[in-house]
Amino acid sequence: MKKTLSDPIEAAEIIDRFKKLQPNSVRLWGTMLLTEMLLHCTLANRFIFEDNSPYRKPTVAERLRKFACFHIISQLPKNRVGPARLQTFNKAGEDQFEEQRKALIISIEKFATHEGPINCLHAALGFLTPIQWGIISWMHMDHHLRQFGA
Repeated sequence: MKKTLSDPIEAAEIIDRFKKLQPNSVRLWGTMLLTEMLLHCTLANRFIFEDNSPYRKPTVAERLRKFACFHIISQLPKNRVGPARLQTFNKAGEDQFEEQRKALIISIEKFATHEGPINCLHAALGFLTPIQWGIISWMHMDHHLRQFGA
């Protein structure tokens, strides 16, 4: 079984990794500053719980990507551009490190306490179950932690 932010123990492990980051942590790939990455992850997590898209049937492409994501790949690919709503270039200064990290940790903790459906439409995978959201969000957090060597 893949790791998930819906499991309090696995969420705590991800949070501990974020706590190990320092303002001078060096990125290993990509162009995001550390604080931009923290904001990006927070925005992604918040959007999952705030979006209220009307349900629609998944496309064939979404079904194929979903199968690959949950059954084949173990890590998200590097240097992929996400949706515009999650772009954070010049939106979080380096002096906001602690503030951004604290907001991200709060957004991660919500996964373990959330009850009920999630009506968020993933840009590439379509609608996901709460379990799938926990898994893909763990993969997303892990991707960016690896980006900064944590």
